[in-house]
Amino acid sequence: HLESVKQIFPEEKLKRVEDLTEEFRNGIGKKLQRYLVLKSWWANNYVTDWWNNFVYLKSRGPLMINSNFYGVDGPFLKTKLQQTSKAANLVHAALLFRKLLEKEKLKPLMLSKLVPLCSTQYRQMFNQTRIPGKDHGT
Repeated sequence: HLESVKQIFPEEKLKRVEDLTEEFRNGIGKKLQRYLVLKSWWANNYVTDWWNNFVYLKSRGPLMINSNFYGVDGPFLKTKLQQTSKAANLVHAALLFRKLLEKEKLKPLMLSKLVPLCSTQYRQMFNQTRIPGKDHGT
């Protein structure tokens, strides 16, 4: 963390960031870390239940633009395609991806070609809906 912020903070502000970092490490950070360790005893991901409850089920905003990171069009794509062509390409690619998931032929994404990334969220990419309720959806 500190190595990365050295590049963006001037020296006089960096001291403040270092102090805040140390305060966090020795204060609330220790407590939060203990909570994460405890949570690891019954959950395989520290954020999934929070995401499902607060971002997905309790949110009243549109899901596609607020919580669906699967269907994002990259700003780096500078194409001359019309909106309908882009939509058709997205649907086609999504269905090809779904077929790979269903047939369990999707190779895991790897970190540094050594560590596979968790892919449990892929199962929620298709066939999901949120039915609105009084306090939260189901």
